[in-house]
Amino acid sequence: MVFRHRPTQARFRHHNPYGPDGPLVKQARVPNSALQLERYVTQFPGPHRAVVESTGAWYWLADTLAALGVDLVLAHLLGVRLR
Repeated sequence: MVFRHRPTQARFRHHNPYGPDGPLVKQARVPNSALQLERYVTQFPGPHRAVVESTGAWYWLADTLAALGVDLVLAHLLGVRLR
């Protein structure tokens, strides 16, 4: 499962999980909290990889995802391209 995290507002992020072959699985707007992110990620079978746009608050995502065993890719907004 590949998660693409996209910042929207200070309190929420959009999460776009893609299956191993590329189709979007379940788009969601998840509150910015470690507990809510953990609940969202653990509902999908692993292994996981997350692509996170480099914003001012990506570090807490990195810490939370690392604790869940998620492989993190930090990406520049202009360099991110979806299929």
